[in-house]
Amino acid sequence: ADAGEHVDLRDAGRLAERFDSVIEASCKAVGVERGALGLSFRPLVSAIAEVGKQISGTTTGDLRSALAQRTQLLNAKDAGWQALRKVWVRILAEVRGPEEAEAIVEAAWRAHLPRRAQIESRQFRRQMDFSQDK
Repeated sequence: ADAGEHVDLRDAGRLAERFDSVIEASCKAVGVERGALGLSFRPLVSAIAEVGKQISGTTTGDLRSALAQRTQLLNAKDAGWQALRKVWVRILAEVRGPEEAEAIVEAAWRAHLPRRAQIESRQFRRQMDFSQDK
């Protein structure tokens, strides 16, 4: 694949292929074994509206696993908070255990509650102002 080719950012397999080919070519060019790089990966997904920050999956040396986590998180985000919450807990539970994963996700949700209330209040006031202007 050439460098200008568009790759679907949710296609974990294709992204991994592209990344692997670039890393292999780079390592070959400088005479370094890929294993010597000690690469690790952790997916980050914006969840500003849901919890006010980026959320992450688990750190792994397996690029395909990290990209698969990212795709799962993005697809769940598209389905709404309950789906995102479920997938995020499941991914974190693989490393941290179910109780700690639930606690992390719940803490993130609760920490964002005041900000979410401000946003909803502002939206409500705007709707009221708009309806009074008619």
